[in-house]
Amino acid sequence: MTYNFDLQKFYDLFDRIKSQKEYLEYCKEMQENNRILNEKPFNYIEADNQVKKLINKYEAELNAIALLLQNGMKTTTVNAKAPEQIRGELQYINSCIPLIALIRTKVSEELNKIVKKIIYYNNIQ
Repeated sequence: MTYNFDLQKFYDLFDRIKSQKEYLEYCKEMQENNRILNEKPFNYIEADNQVKKLINKYEAELNAIALLLQNGMKTTTVNAKAPEQIRGELQYINSCIPLIALIRTKVSEELNKIVKKIIYYNNIQ
């Protein structure tokens, strides 16, 4: 099952509604992730802890997004990771948070239908 469409419309939707109360937590998480990513020197222990926390919190959504994008990203909490790998994972998760917010709040019927199809298709194989 392959999806060829532009996710930008979902990011644009999130930008339009992110100031609403139910999205403030997601925005705060993104701000915290950006703070960690931009800290000099890069604190990979704090970043790794943040990655683990977010994977624990959003595992189902992250796996669904990885299947949607067919990017091979799988959620793991392997302990031995290089700092650049941790940075990349936190950047990736941060880029997924707007989509996760839309999925969790079910504000985009189109996105939720796509995610449900992906989950169903991958559970029956």
